[in-house]
Amino acid sequence: MREHKLRKRFGFRLLSSTATTIGVTTMIFVAIIILSVNFGPALVTALANQANNRLITPGWQAAQASLTAAQPIYKTNYTYYKLREGQNLQWAAAHFGVSLTDLQALNPGQAVWGTTIKVPPVQRSLAPFSAAETTTAHITVSTTTAGALLLSNTFTNPTAYITVPLLMQLLQPYRAITQLGPKSFLIDQSIYIEGNIRTDITSATVRKLYLLSNPDYHITALTFWDSEALLSGITVSSYNTQSKSPDTSYEDGRSFLRAYGNARMDILHSTIAYLGMAKMRGTTGIPQAARALLLGGETDGVSWGIADGSYGTNDTTGWVENSSFTANYSGASTHGAQGMMWRNNLFMKNTAYGLDASNNSNNATIVDNHFLENGIDGFRASSHSDYNIITNNESTDNKRNGFLLYNHSDRNVIANNTVVTNHNSFGISASDLNTIKNNASYNPQGSHVRISAASTQNYVTGNTFYGGPRGIYVYGKDNGVEIAYNTFDATPYQLITNGANRVLFNGNQSNSLGYKLASSDRVVFGVNKLDAYIHIDLNPLQTATHNVTSTAVRHKS
Repeated sequence: MREHKLRKRFGFRLLSSTATTIGVTTMIFVAIIILSVNFGPALVTALANQANNRLITPGWQAAQASLTAAQPIYKTNYTYYKLREGQNLQWAAAHFGVSLTDLQALNPGQAVWGTTIKVPPVQRSLAPFSAAETTTAHITVSTTTAGALLLSNTFTNPTAYITVPLLMQLLQPYRAITQLGPKSFLIDQSIYIEGNIRTDITSATVRKLYLLSNPDYHITALTFWDSEALLSGITVSSYNTQSKSPDTSYEDGRSFLRAYGNARMDILHSTIAYLGMAKMRGTTGIPQAARALLLGGETDGVSWGIADGSYGTNDTTGWVENSSFTANYSGASTHGAQGMMWRNNLFMKNTAYGLDASNNSNNATIVDNHFLENGIDGFRASSHSDYNIITNNESTDNKRNGFLLYNHSDRNVIANNTVVTNHNSFGISASDLNTIKNNASYNPQGSHVRISAASTQNYVTGNTFYGGPRGIYVYGKDNGVEIAYNTFDATPYQLITNGANRVLFNGNQSNSLGYKLASSDRVVFGVNKLDAYIHIDLNPLQTATHNVTSTAVRHKS
């Protein structure tokens, strides 16, 4: 903790605007600059608070009551899954890692195949199966028209349990897998593992798993399709057989790993690196085999995805813990995944996003993760990704946003996170009923919180904001923002609006007074306080990078 004094009795600047009430159409911006060193901080504070009090809107309590009444209770929700032939509630409880009792309570009566059931978020990770359970019985192998290998087992058969050594033996006629050394394997052809098959890729049999990834889209993909996979204690990476090193160039194609359809993929204590590429924008010069790998387009590293239009019947999920995702196109991504757990992972130096949750990726718990130096956002939820709980994470030095909620991603809560030196710490764009609360944000290059694109009924409460040119920036036809009980230290403008309706600014404290409000914006001021002596913990400014580096070392396999 550090006592922050206002420029040692001089240079203190007070910026304020006149009071605005709902329905008032004109806003006058008044700047008061106090330059004389003869005014001490106490007198300056008293004068500033007098100016602040003049902004109080009569009846502001009614505006607060209206906004607060609309605030959701934040929690994860259930999703839907359509049982296939050979599946029942007992199978669903084991597959989704949830209590059978909870599942039965959500789905009273008889649930036979063809029934659409409600499924809560994943409650536990997969456990390794025993060596005695391994079997390739009932697995059929075929070749797709693009030359990929398809391993399949129907859910009317018993589950097949396989490992990479067993898979290499099964696919020996195709020369699909090469062993490079003890517990080190290279996948030479794209492989789909589909249906009632459980694949364990764990340190018991594998330490390093490489996916062939050569120039000019000569790439491979490992896809778990409607099946289950556990990756634990391993490293997965692309591998350029010419340089005998990871493929560091994604522009001409790069291999990737994914769970697809109704698959579950858990990743524990592992490193996933140098995978993925941007979605293919054209087909000229790209081999048919590479184009055929697209499926739903999940090519950006390691991903969990469903086919377009299958939300509500398909459900891909997983548990991801104590793992690192580095130097991928996106560290990890989800497209329609449900109820996932992301805990204590590192997302570092990925080309695009650290963790990208999109297209109805709902009900995830994202806790105790580190997002560091990613090329766009540390964490992003986009395109109708709702009911996600994002808590106790750290997001540092990402080029755009530490955390972003985008394109109708609603009813998410971002709480108790530490955010350091991103362009914006938090962004909400075209998204509603979200809360940003109890976070600590330091030195953004743009804004601590940016709300835009007609977002409605969002809440920014109880946060600590240090440094940066802008505190809360609300623009682009937003309607309904509660900004309450936040602390601003060394932030010249606490509030800027430009095209905003029903904004409440109440119970905040700062050591300067800066409001810049566009004419016709409808802003209500409650009781705010200016204090020359604000105590802010600046320790995260020194420890953020150290904490993330320590995490990276801990995750290294």
